[in-house]
Amino acid sequence: MEHEGYVYLDVRTRAEFDECHPRGALHVPWLESGPAGMVVNPSFVSSVESALGREARIVVGCASGVRSLAAAALLVEHGFLYVCEQRAGMNGVRDPFGRVREPGWRGEGLPVATAEEVEG
Repeated sequence: MEHEGYVYLDVRTRAEFDECHPRGALHVPWLESGPAGMVVNPSFVSSVESALGREARIVVGCASGVRSLAAAALLVEHGFLYVCEQRAGMNGVRDPFGRVREPGWRGEGLPVATAEEVEG
């Protein structure tokens, strides 16, 4: 999703991204399967840099804000200049009882796409 020069970087898994993602989002997973389970994608920073460059305006998002916060921090650590983190992610922030404290992308009714849709 590009708006006012920002690109939405979705760091969720391929399955999550394919199910539903912000329309026009770039997908670079934060985690991938490793021998001992899920590990940080070793090519995450280089993939983002190759696709966007370090001066791109980036909004990093995941499902609920946990992965996106770590991914955004790593990008800033590696010299990316304009990084925002969408803390509510796709699904929103919930309290310990499961109530939505802050709606996410879907909860706000923002445009989404699936793997089957052709994005323009």
